[in-house]
Amino acid sequence: MKIRLKFNRQEATSAGLGELAALLSTAPSPAAQAAAAVTAASLTAPAIVPAAAAAVDPDAGLHLVKSPIVGTYYGSPSPGAGPFVAPGDHVEKGQVICIVEAMKLMNDVECDATGEVVKCFVSNGQPSSLGSPCFPFA
Repeated sequence: MKIRLKFNRQEATSAGLGELAALLSTAPSPAAQAAAAVTAASLTAPAIVPAAAAAVDPDAGLHLVKSPIVGTYYGSPSPGAGPFVAPGDHVEKGQVICIVEAMKLMNDVECDATGEVVKCFVSNGQPSSLGSPCFPFA
């Protein structure tokens, strides 16, 4: 069996570095283009307050307890038992507030501050990623 590969080289003209530098120096900068667009938009459009600036984060100023590992979140010690904590409960530093299961190993998550539970961001059996918020405390 024989295989023959044949290539036709086509000479492509490429711009030299000097030509590229000249093109870049004559092009307007992205900052200048953005400033011109903002100025033009402000002249033609009425003043609009961005939605992000108008919205206030309700969890601002609260202490967040985050998941220390990747796994499955459980809010109670067993399926039939009551939850470790519920919104409105007062918790102390070091108190177990939930369990995160990783590779069939149940890991207790302890509260790292004293406070009152405001709400729970995750539900039973939901996957929890590293650093994802579980509970905000006031």
